[in-house]
Amino acid sequence: MIDGSHQYDDVKADIQAWLPKMKPGAIMSGDDWNWSGVHDAATEIFGMEKIKVHLSERHVRKGNPNKCRYWSVQV
Repeated sequence: MIDGSHQYDDVKADIQAWLPKMKPGAIMSGDDWNWSGVHDAATEIFGMEKIKVHLSERHVRKGNPNKCRYWSVQV
């Protein structure tokens, strides 16, 4: 779960640091998909066609459906 800084360079560095440590078929994910730094870094590394975007049910129940989307990708 990538959940550090939301700045593009930091997200990209986090993904690149963890990716080599993951076994094939593992799931990498992160939150705050709506932040451009998160979206842009993950999309650049994995490609949009591989990324699944999910809506946090907790935020839907609290009346904030767009507040927290998270992403995942099988590596």
